[in-house]
Order: sequence, then structure tokens, then C-alpha cells
Amino acid sequence: MSITVNPHGDVIVRVPNVADIEEVIERVAKRGGWISYHQMNAERWRPRTPARTYELGETHLFLGRQYRLSAEIGLAQSVKTLGDRIVLTMHRPNRIAERKALLDGWYLTQAREIIGKRLDKVFEPFAVLDHPLPRLIVRDLTHRWGSLTSRGNLVVSRHIVRAPRQCIDYVLVHELCHLEHRNHGAEFWNLLDRMMPDHQKRKARLEKILL
Repeated sequence: MSITVNPHGDVIVRVPNVADIEEVIERVAKRGGWISYHQMNAERWRPRTPARTYELGETHLFLGRQYRLSAEIGLAQSVKTLGDRIVLTMHRPNRIAERKALLDGWYLTQAREIIGKRLDKVFEPFAVLDHPLPRLIVRDLTHRWGSLTSRGNLVVSRHIVRAPRQCIDYVLVHELCHLEHRNHGAEFWNLLDRMMPDHQKRKARLEKILL
């Protein structure tokens, strides 16, 4: 019999076909404290992104820095960081919905480029373990920073581009460790310790900035 808690917090119990159900329930109950501990860790791993209103002057994070949102009229739509501001150049800067669409699109483009580069960098020690580079999928996730699918795809929230690069690396290395160990058992944490000895500090900084 084995009991594991997956990254979503689900409890998975594997037993032989001939196992007695009452004995299974009893053994799971005895591991209640261990199960709760790992479910709490899974819950903390889920991002709680604060709602943005896209009003001018509102602050937005990018790579760990705070920028104030500003907008100006222009023929060609664009987004750029200028000093302590994110400047939107657009046809109708007074329209909140259009500001949101332009800024969200920029964040997604930046996330794909930056996360892709960070993945290439942090993947090197995993390649030594004979794992192929996972296909990177950047999405607008609302419940997780990232996950490794059963097909080996690495799905990452575009929101982590708001955090410093060190925190982005932590999310990637955490998920890459699932190439070796699919659950959050002791072997997983031992591997994460080896791959990124300061992962706890990086995680704490990520949570402080984005949660």
C-alpha cells in the first residue's frame, strides 16, 4: 500500500485488489497528519493574484520591480518600461478594457521569452539525468505557478514574470524535479535540495512578492 499527495493536493492511495477496505481506511487515517501537511504545502503553491483595475497610476510588477501604469496617444500600439513607469502607447488610452488587453498581451509575450530563457539555463543538470527538455507552455493560470503534465509538458503561469528571475528559476526547478519524482515525497525534496539548495528562500521571496 502507498499513499501520495499530488501537486494539486489530491490524495492517491494504491493498494492490491485483495486489500480489505476497512484496513485501508484505518491506515489512511493514521497518516492524516502527514497528508494534511502535504496538502497545506500544495495549497501554498497556488498563486492568489490580486485583482488589477488598470487605472492610470496603478502599480504593476515586472521582474520584481514596481512600475506605475501610464498611457499616451500614438498611432502604433506598444508597451515599454521607462524609469519607474510602464508606458502604454495606444489609439484610445482612456479606455480601460483596451489598456488591459494591451498590457496583458505584453506580459504574455515577455513571459514566453523570459521563462523560455530561464528554462534553458536551469535545465542543464536535468539533461545529465537523460531527460529531454520539456515543451514549455505559458498560460494565464490562476490556481498554480506551474505544473508538469503527464505528457511531460511544462505549464507555467505567465504571472511569475512579475517576480525576480531567481523566483522564476525556483518555479521551473521545482517542476523539473517532477521529471524524476511525480509526487512530493521525500525523494522529490531530496532532489530539489540538491538542484537548488536555497529553494526555501526563493519560495519565501516569491510568496512575499506575489501572494
